[in-house]
Order: sequence, then structure tokens, then C-alpha cells
Amino acid sequence: MHVHTNNQIGQRIPDSVSMEIKPTSTGASSRIRCLAWGASLLAAISLAPIAAAQADPAPGNVSVQHAPDAGSTSTLPEAPRTQYYPKPGQPAPVLTAGDKVRLASTGAFSPFAAGGWISSAAYELLTNTPANWGTDRGAFGVRLGDSALRAGTEDFLSDGVFAPLFHQDPRYYRLGRGHNPLVRVVYAATRALISRTDSGRTVPNFALMAGNLSGAALSNLYYPRSNRNLPETFATFGSGLGGSAFGYGIAEFFGGLLFDHNFHRTH
Repeated sequence: MHVHTNNQIGQRIPDSVSMEIKPTSTGASSRIRCLAWGASLLAAISLAPIAAAQADPAPGNVSVQHAPDAGSTSTLPEAPRTQYYPKPGQPAPVLTAGDKVRLASTGAFSPFAAGGWISSAAYELLTNTPANWGTDRGAFGVRLGDSALRAGTEDFLSDGVFAPLFHQDPRYYRLGRGHNPLVRVVYAATRALISRTDSGRTVPNFALMAGNLSGAALSNLYYPRSNRNLPETFATFGSGLGGSAFGYGIAEFFGGLLFDHNFHRTH
């Protein structure tokens, strides 16, 4: 019986098959991630009307230039311009474009943001997405660096560039313990899709969506070639929105512990 050597076609066939399978598997994985995030976004949009009634959350969470809610009994002082998460019921000033740039500059690389990078990198490592990045110690470092660069870019573009352009308020206004927990969950999850203008009007969160989509597109400048494609880009965009919603949920339920004792922390 003749045995093929490494340089013969019989030995090369498994390599050829392997080369064909890997891209197909990666492409399928990317499409599945896109479909999953698309379904998540549709679910969030369907829940948006429920949260719309909470879009102007707690009485008193209005800009000081606007008439406060008639039922407001808040005696809290005005929130500093550097406070990204005002207390429930706390009046907040209208932010100038410069305020938003400063808020974005400090918030994109704050301790709270760093916690998000670590969480994102750990989740991607556990789920091995993207699969071609590996799961060893070095892979975690690569994922952490990617998460920091991508999230920092998305946050700065959302809050410092698109929020001024769209005249939107980038801050998250917490509902607080006076509201039903389920309402708070829905409210926090939908703030990635629903925001408010500088005048307090409820609008789609164009600034966040534009910032996340731009950040996802820019990631193609430094991602491996196999990850530079439309499905991967939209999967990255979806994961950014999901990460924002998760962060809002943390702020909603643990904001008192994380932020209320230090107004100078932005995120």
C-alpha cells in the first residue's frame, strides 16, 4: 500500500477541507450573532412603548431652564455638569456642546467604563467570540484591548460628537426605588434606543446608535482580515448597544452605591 507524504495531494486534502470549513463556520457564526442581536433589538423596540410612559422618569429630572413637573417635591441640589447619572428626582442643567465633549472625554475612560471593558472581554472569552481569537491568557489580553479601544471610541463619538450634533442629552436619568423593578428593567434596557433632546423631548437615541455604529465600522481598521465583514460589523454594533443597556441597568439598580457619594465621577 502506498502512503502519501506531506507534499502529496492525499495529505493536502484535509488541509484544503479545513480551509473551506473554517470560513464557512465563522460566517455562519457571524450570521447567527447578527440574527440574535437583531431579534434582541426588535424585542427592545417592541417594549419601548411600555417604557415611553417613563421617558421623563422621575419628577424633577428636568433641565433647570424648564418648568419642573407640577408634582415635583424634590429638594435635591442641581446636578453638576460632570454628573452622568443624576440622582432620581434631581434637577439637571442643560449641557452645552463643550459640556458634552468634556463628559465624553472623562467618561469614556472612567473606572466604571473600565469595568465594562473587563466584563465584555470576559464574556467574549467565555463564549469564544470571535472564535478565531482564541481562549488562552493572551487572547484575553487581546479582547480586553479591543474592548477598551472600541468602547472608548463608541462612548466618545456618542456623547462628544453625535450628542451635540443631534442636540441630545447623553445622560442617564435614573428612576430609582420608587418605581416597580420590572419598569426599571424595561426603562434601563430601552434607554439604548430612547433618549431625550436638550429641551427634554423624548426621541430615538440617535446619538448612541450613531456612535456605536461608527465605532463598529472603525473597528475594521484594526480587526483581523477574517473579521472585517458586514455581518461582524453589525454584530459588533449590536453588542455595543447591548453593553450600553447592561450598563444602564447597573446604574439604575446600583447607582446609589457607585455614583451618589462622588459627584465628580462621570461614569
